[in-house]
Amino acid sequence: MVRGFIGFSSMWLTMTGLFVMLIGGIDSAWGRVASPTCNKALKGAFEASEKGKWQDAFKKVSAQQCPLSTKLLQWAYYQDNRTKASFENITDFVIKNPSWPSGKLLAENAENSLSAKTPDTLILSWFQNRNPKTARGGVYLAEALLRAGRAGEAVTIIKSTWRDMNFGSAGEEKAFYLKHKSHLNPQDHIARLDRHLREDNEYLVKRMLPRVDIGHRLLAKARLALRKKRGGVDLLIAKIPFKLMQKAGLVYERVRWRRQKSSTHYDNGAWELLSGLNGNTEYSSQLWRERAILARRAIERKHFQRAYDLVKGHGFSAGVVFAEGEWLAGWLSLRFLNKPERALKHFERLHANVKTPLSRSRGAYWSGRAEEALGHSKKAKEWYTAASKYQTTYYGQLALERLNKPKSVKLFKAPRYTNGDKQSFEKKELARVAMLLKEVGQDGWIDEFLMQLALRAKSSKEMDLAISFAKNVDPRHIVIVARVVALKEVVLHPHAYPTHSLNYPKNENLEPALVWALIHRESGFDPGLTSVAGAQGMMQLMPSTANRIAKKKGLRVRKGDLLKNPDLNMRLGCSVIAELLKAYDGSYPLALAAYNAGPEPVNEWIKDFGDPRKPDVDEIDWIELISYFETRDYVQRVLELVHIYRNKDETLLSKAF
Repeated sequence: MVRGFIGFSSMWLTMTGLFVMLIGGIDSAWGRVASPTCNKALKGAFEASEKGKWQDAFKKVSAQQCPLSTKLLQWAYYQDNRTKASFENITDFVIKNPSWPSGKLLAENAENSLSAKTPDTLILSWFQNRNPKTARGGVYLAEALLRAGRAGEAVTIIKSTWRDMNFGSAGEEKAFYLKHKSHLNPQDHIARLDRHLREDNEYLVKRMLPRVDIGHRLLAKARLALRKKRGGVDLLIAKIPFKLMQKAGLVYERVRWRRQKSSTHYDNGAWELLSGLNGNTEYSSQLWRERAILARRAIERKHFQRAYDLVKGHGFSAGVVFAEGEWLAGWLSLRFLNKPERALKHFERLHANVKTPLSRSRGAYWSGRAEEALGHSKKAKEWYTAASKYQTTYYGQLALERLNKPKSVKLFKAPRYTNGDKQSFEKKELARVAMLLKEVGQDGWIDEFLMQLALRAKSSKEMDLAISFAKNVDPRHIVIVARVVALKEVVLHPHAYPTHSLNYPKNENLEPALVWALIHRESGFDPGLTSVAGAQGMMQLMPSTANRIAKKKGLRVRKGDLLKNPDLNMRLGCSVIAELLKAYDGSYPLALAAYNAGPEPVNEWIKDFGDPRKPDVDEIDWIELISYFETRDYVQRVLELVHIYRNKDETLLSKAF
C-alpha cells in the first residue's frame, strides 16, 4: 500500500477497455488516422518486429505506402539496440523529429552504432551543439576533432569522457587511456575515481586506484569501508592525509555512516561533520538527504535550533532541494523558534525563486502566516490572496480559509478552445501518432506521445487540449498528463479529475470525494496498475491486505482479481479506508497517513507530535511534522483532491471533447 508516484506502467489492451467503461468511452466521432489497409499492415509489421524480423516489418508497411506508419516503425526500430541501424539514419531521424519521444535513447543508440566507417563530417555535425552521452560517442568525437586539427576541443572531450563516462569493457577503457593519457592529468584521474565512489562501483574504483596518488588511494579505501560498513574504519580514516579530510565525498560517507547508526551520540557526530562543511559541492544533493533526515530526527527530539542549523546550510539557490530547505528553515523559525522576521525572509526567498503552483502557493501561504505573526494583517492578507490563486493546491485552499472565502467556490472552468482548435490539435503529428497507436493496439507507447504533447503545450488552451485529447485516446493517462500540466499552471479542466461509474459499498459510509481523491492519487484510475512495491489496481492494495479484508467480508480474492476486477478492488480498498477512519475517529489526515504508511508509524507520530484530533494540536503543523516525506506529500495531495472533488461541476464534462 506504500507507494510514491513514479509513473504509470503500460497495461494490456483488455485493461484499457475496462478503464474506458469506468470513466467514459473514446469519442466515436473521430476519424481514422490511417486507412484499414495501412493499419492492417502496421499490425503485421509490429508482430514481425517482436520476432526481430525488421526487414519483413518494413516490407509490410512500405508495400501499402503508409508514410506515418513507416515513420512510427522507424522510430521503434531505432530504439531497438539489437538492430544494425546506422549512425547516419538514427541521427537524421532525431534531427528531423526533435519533438518525438525517447530522444535520449535514440542518441545513445546512434553513438553506439559509430564505427571507423562513419565519416568525420557526420560526427562533427551531430555533436556541433550536443555533448556525447556515451563513452563511445566521446571516443569518436575526440578522434574526429583531432583529425580536424581542433586539438583544444578534442582535449576537452577526452577529459570529460574520462571523468564522466563508463566504458563498455576494461579493454576499451585501457585502450582509451593508453591512446590519450598524455592529455590526462592527476585531477582527471581523481575525478574519475570520485565518480566511481559516488556511484558505489567498487570494481571500477579498484581499477582506478593505481592511477592516483597514495593519499587518494587511502581516501578511497576509507570511503569504500564506510559505504560497505566494514570493520576498521577508524584506522583507515586515521591514515588519510589531513589535507584530504574535508573532501565532500569523505564527509558525506562519514555522515551517512553515523546517521545509519540511529543514535543520539552518532547523530551529534554527524551534525559536527556537517557544520564544518560550507558551500555547494558535487555531493550537495546527497548531503541534503542526510541533513533532512537528521533535521527530522532533531525535530522529533524537540531540538529545533539544531534542526534549523542543519537545513539552513542546504547550499542550493534553485530546484527541489532549495524549495524544501528554505521552507523547512522558515517553518522552524516561525513555528518553533519564535523568529517570524527570519521566517519571512526564508518564505519570501522561497516564493521568489520557485515556479510550480505547489511551491508558489506554499511560499505565499507561509509568508502570510509570518506577516500575521508580526501583526501585519494587511500584508498577510496580500500573501493569502496570492496563495489562493492556486486553488487546486493544499496551501492555496488553506489560504482561502484564511481569507474566510467560501469553500464552495467553483474551481472548474469551461474548456478554453473551439472545435477549430480541437481539429488543429488533432492534426499535430504527435497526436496523430498517438491515435495511430491506439488504432493498431500498440498501447505501450501511447503515454510517451501524450506526455510529449503535454510537455510542449505552451498556452492554457494547448494544455486543456492535451488533457482532453488524452481522455479520448487513452483514458488511463489522463491523470499523468494532467500532472505534467500542473507543473506549469493550475489545472482546472474537469477531465483532469475523473470519477468512476462503479458503486462502492454504501455501508462503509464514505464521502465520495474521498474515494475519488484516493483513487486519483493511488492509481490515476488505472485498474491495471501495479506499483514497484507490488500494490495493485484502482486503490493500490497489497495482496496480503486485500486477502485480510476479503476474509473479514466473506469475499474471495483469486489471483489477478485485484487487477481484473476493479469493483472488487474498490470494495476492499473502501473497507480499508473505512476501517482506518473508524480507528482514528473520522480524522482524514490520520486515516490517509495510515493508508499510505501503515497505522504503526502514525501511532508513533501521535506520541511524538501530539494528536491532531485535539484542539491544542495544529493539524497543519502535525501533517508537516510527519517523518516520512512520501507520507507528508501523500496526505496533502489527497486532501487537496478531496476539496477539488467536492467542488467538481459535472455539467462541464459535456462541454469538453
